[in-house]
Amino acid sequence: MIKEFKDVNPRILILTLKDKNFHIVLINVHALTGEKDEEIKEEFYDTLEEVFTTVGNIKIVLGDLNAKIGKERIYNNLAGMHSLHEHSNDNGSKLPNFATEKGLIIKSTMLPQKDIHKYTWVSPDGWHKNEIDHVLINNIKHCTTDCKNNNRNKGKEEKPGFNQICEDAVQKRKIAREEWLKDTNNEERTADFSRRRKEAHNIIRCEKRKYIQNIMKDAEQDFRLNRTRDMYKRINGIKRDFKKKERFLKDDDGMLINTEKEITEKRRNYFNELLNHLGTN
Repeated sequence: MIKEFKDVNPRILILTLKDKNFHIVLINVHALTGEKDEEIKEEFYDTLEEVFTTVGNIKIVLGDLNAKIGKERIYNNLAGMHSLHEHSNDNGSKLPNFATEKGLIIKSTMLPQKDIHKYTWVSPDGWHKNEIDHVLINNIKHCTTDCKNNNRNKGKEEKPGFNQICEDAVQKRKIAREEWLKDTNNEERTADFSRRRKEAHNIIRCEKRKYIQNIMKDAEQDFRLNRTRDMYKRINGIKRDFKKKERFLKDDDGMLINTEKEITEKRRNYFNELLNHLGTN
């Protein structure tokens, strides 16, 4: 049964389906191409992240993501080994970052099939073929196991550090977003929604930081009083849901690197070459 259809913006649509046990959210997207400005692409993924918070047991992101997912080893668990491409492009690096943060897997590159069935875009001259449309889905096994429990417990799960101040900021953001959706071409509503979104993001981050600082103070007090069990319990409580944000760069051979040592060395070499070039001019 269709519960809701929402046009977020020209690049993101949401279709919500609901039956007795499942609450499925389909997020259809059309990502920007690789040559677009980096700031615009970041804004697209910021909006997608906000949309992803929509309630649902099963969340599916699908559409034209303009992302070539390569066969780099660091993506094997996330995207499998059956992509059409050997190396990822810029969007092909952004998409795995988003998937990792949101607990998604890229199913469109996981199943073995002939190359003729993989590509989703062909150049007008027929020479270039790319696999840039993808399907991402969250952990279905986890969702189907917990769906009955979720039906019994409709309450919202409390997030660490999410207090009334955060709730008020989110509510203001929600109201601004609803007004913006009524007329997405209205510059005043667009500016207000953008301002409320940034405010909510900063407030939530600030309140979470305060919450963690208080936890660490209590843990330090436990340590001084030799209450090690309580200390570890507090620390484990705040790090249980932590997911490290992956960062990727390409080396001179076009291969992806993600270790801190390799990224630091790559940046050092880049700025050395840049500064030496400027010095000679």
